[in-house]
This record gives sequence, C-alpha cells and structure tokens, in this order.
Amino acid sequence: FRELGLGDRRRAVGGGGGGGAIPAGGAEGGEGELEEGGTVSSGPGDIPEDEVEYYEVEFVKQGETVELSNDEPILEQGEDEGWDLPYACRQGQCVSCAGQIADGPSEDFVEHDNQQMLEEAEIDDGYTLTCVAYPRDSFSIETGEAP
Repeated sequence: FRELGLGDRRRAVGGGGGGGAIPAGGAEGGEGELEEGGTVSSGPGDIPEDEVEYYEVEFVKQGETVELSNDEPILEQGEDEGWDLPYACRQGQCVSCAGQIADGPSEDFVEHDNQQMLEEAEIDDGYTLTCVAYPRDSFSIETGEAP
C-alpha cells in the first residue's frame, strides 16, 4: 500500500485487527508492557477454573432453563445449547445480541465486559448485550429484545 502512495490503509479497510486490536507483536512505545511482577489485567472470561460459579438462567423464548457459568458470555453458552441467538459484532459495539432480563437491572445479574452501547437507563430496565454479558446470579432473559 505504501508503495502505491496509499499509506497504510489496511487497517482502514479491515486488513488489521478490528476493534482496537493490537498487532501480535504488541504496541509500540512500551504501551501494554507489564511492570516487573505485574500481571495482565483480566476480565470475567479469565476466572480461574476453581473459582467458576454456575447460575440457573431461564431463556424465555427457548422455553428452557440452563446452568450457565460466569466465565463465558451468555451468547456463547446459548449457542452451546444449539440455539440460534441473534448477534453481529460479538464485541459489545452494537445491539444485535441484546436481551432483556426480567428480574431487574441487568447489572444486578450480569457483568458486562466492555459493552459500549447501552445507556444507564437501559441497563436499569434490564437490557444486556449477551455477547459481552457474564452471569453473576440466576435470572430470566428474553433474547432478541433491543432497547
């Protein structure tokens, strides 16, 4: 691209990692490096196996209650059940995977890992993005419900 005078356009057209991804070689200028003795920050998907907890989650539209772990997003666990749940980005940057928790504010029942679309009022109304929502309690959810 540079030889053609286009600069480095691969990222602009999707050739590089999307969603702010850092190339496999790491970031330039020392960003992302760990201080001596430091550890990589972990999200809900990085829970040690001996600390994983399970919760009963009712999928209303599917007519089933299943046991979900707190170390994998709701969307992925629903797909593991064989259900065709709605999604698009899988990064919390759209609302295609949205669902509504009937039991109260979603933050009382799930931990969102970097969701970027829901407003506080929508979270208070029980909306969640299943692609980045990790169970933290038992609840009922209607999938395919966007705010």
